[in-house]
Amino acid sequence: MQGMKVGRLVALPKEFVVAMLGVAMIVTFAVDLTTSPRSATAEPTIKFMAAGSTLVTRPTVPPTTAPAPTTTAAPAALAAPTGTAPAATTTAPHDVASAVVVKKAKPVAPPVAASASALGLFVSSQAPSDVLALGRQLGVTPSIDTVYADQSSGYCTYSPPTTSMTLMVGIGNCTAAQVAAIGQNLVHAGQSHAIIRIMWEQNQDSSGWFQGWNQLTLSSAQYVAVFQSTVATLRAVSPTFTIMWNPNGGTTNEAPGRTWTDTWPGEAYVNLVGVDQYDYPGYASDVQATVAFAHSQGLNVAIPEWGLNGSDDPSFINGMAGLIKNPADSIVVESYFSYAGSTDSDITQFPASAAAYTTDLG
Repeated sequence: MQGMKVGRLVALPKEFVVAMLGVAMIVTFAVDLTTSPRSATAEPTIKFMAAGSTLVTRPTVPPTTAPAPTTTAAPAALAAPTGTAPAATTTAPHDVASAVVVKKAKPVAPPVAASASALGLFVSSQAPSDVLALGRQLGVTPSIDTVYADQSSGYCTYSPPTTSMTLMVGIGNCTAAQVAAIGQNLVHAGQSHAIIRIMWEQNQDSSGWFQGWNQLTLSSAQYVAVFQSTVATLRAVSPTFTIMWNPNGGTTNEAPGRTWTDTWPGEAYVNLVGVDQYDYPGYASDVQATVAFAHSQGLNVAIPEWGLNGSDDPSFINGMAGLIKNPADSIVVESYFSYAGSTDSDITQFPASAAAYTTDLG
């Protein structure tokens, strides 16, 4: 059969055969076009959601042309601190947004813009039940119980009570063994997060309960050395203790050449800068000076003791509450000292001030 077809073609004129072959080639090429794959320019689109974006479309990338991932160094703005090699980042074939977490440097402005401070109270019994009872009387719920180590031991022994409130403990110029015992007792009482005021109100050149560590006894260098050693011992027991450096506000009996900041032990040894402030002229500027100093160190502020001075003065309560509630001051802890001592701050004796306290802080 095939031989017969070839013979017939040979008998035809040459021009006719050539024309017929051309038609066959055109038909074959047209058929081939109808069955071949579409070009990349005619590819359909796909839909995807980029992080934080609305629905968008993008042409499908032909698999044969997808580039391989490349590795690039982190941008200079996100580079690791000096001495640490910057981490490499992988760049995907497409521009897809990704989250980057950057560790911030320690600020020298207030690190916390506090809208509310942790509220504490002191009562002479130091018993948690009495602290809570005074809170109910004043219309507040204290979360801080202000307490002190045993005065008869130079404030160097302490047995904590059981309470859900955080203890804010004042301790004195103690040996390493005494400091370790205080820390261990706090941890055993569930107070590994306690606030510890080390050798508070040290900026005074006078005798009194604080003479074991104030300017009559210790030079600034000696005070700093004891403070730093005490912190090292406490942090070895519990690294979550909050350490407070706590001068007195507005003290006028400092020794010649001494200042209220000359016992500063360094930011590495302190978590909170505290100031004790009672109702004396200039109290607001005393607190503001402490705030400015704390912020210069990148630290927050505490007022672990504040109170009246023997008279019913609601304006003082209002003024202190305004300072405490100002977010720019970053006062994160405050505790009213209700005690009928030589500086009578027992708020239960002064009804107008008690009412102001309830209105301002209740």
